[in-house]
Order: sequence, then structure tokens, then C-alpha cells
Amino acid sequence: MHPPRDFAGELQDVKEEVEDLRAEVRRLRRGLLELRALVTDQQVTASGRDSTVGGSYSTASFSPSPERGAEAVAATSATLQSVPEQAGTAAPSAHTALSWQQREEICDQIGRFLARSSAGGHRGSSGREKINLPSRLWIIVRDFSGQIYTPVKVVRSWSSCKILCKPGNHECGDSVFVGVPSEREAKRVVAAAQLDWPGAIDP
Repeated sequence: MHPPRDFAGELQDVKEEVEDLRAEVRRLRRGLLELRALVTDQQVTASGRDSTVGGSYSTASFSPSPERGAEAVAATSATLQSVPEQAGTAAPSAHTALSWQQREEICDQIGRFLARSSAGGHRGSSGREKINLPSRLWIIVRDFSGQIYTPVKVVRSWSSCKILCKPGNHECGDSVFVGVPSEREAKRVVAAAQLDWPGAIDP
């Protein structure tokens, strides 16, 4: 016997939140390792200065790990079709944990962005960059060919979204889409945009 619908929805939300917490723990661990590396580098540099001979010394450089670089690329691709924030606006820290209330408020902003974009208005910033989690779902309102999806089309992979919104080596054109971390957020975005949720999520 299947659990009641409300219970199943709450269970899904809990699973998504646990997944987000696990991701946050992994990011914190990586940050701690990088912080330790940075401290070590600074100690090596200071030691080099103390033992300077003839005015020359060695310095050690610090750079983010390849894994963090990949995360940055994924976060950038997830916010396509968004105009960057104005200069001077501080970006959220990569280790900032947002509450569900904060994430839902950002989803409302993303929804308003989709509504503006689909109506042909000034797009501005989607606000997606404020949620520092990788996208797992992509909401497509209008694809590269100009087809408008009613209800919206939701896919589970960037490759599926790219085929429709950024085919080949083309730019995005007038495509309207955005990636979000969870189904809960995707539904919130679609509702805020006053659009219809699809009967099923595509691969």
C-alpha cells in the first residue's frame, strides 16, 4: 500500500534536504583541507622570508582544487540566460548554508525572472547564483527554436536542456530556462512564474 500523498511529498523533501546537507558537508571538508593548505603555504613563505640570503627567497602558490573548479563551472552553466549582478554586489560564500525559507524566496525571484523573460521584458538577474548548489533539474519555458512549453518542460540533465536551448555551438538565443537543485525548488519557481507544472519530468 502506498503512503498518503502528503507523507510521500514530505518524505521526498526530507530526502532532498539530507542530500543537500551531505553536499554541504563535502564542501566544508574540502574547504577545511584547502584552508590547511593555505596556512601551510603561508608558513613556507614566511620561513623563506626569514631565511633570505642576498635578498631572494622562495614562495609557495595556492590554487583551488580541480574539483572546486568543476563546481564553479557547473554553477555558471546552471545560471545561463541570467545577467550578472551589478558591480559591488557581494556574491554569497561557497560555504553559505541557506535555510529553506531563504531558498524559497530566491525561487520566487527566479520565477519572476522567468515570467519577465517569457513575456519579452527586460530579464535582469535570475537570482539563481544565490543558491550555491549544483542544478539537478532544468526548467525550460522557451527553447532555441522559439517553441513555448505549456506546461513548462522539466528535464533531469544539462545535456537534455542543452539540446533544446543551446544546440550545437550556438548561443542560447531567446531560450528561457534555468537550473535548480531540487524538485521542491523547481515547483516553487514554476508557481512563482504563474506557469503550469508538467505531468512528468523528462530524463
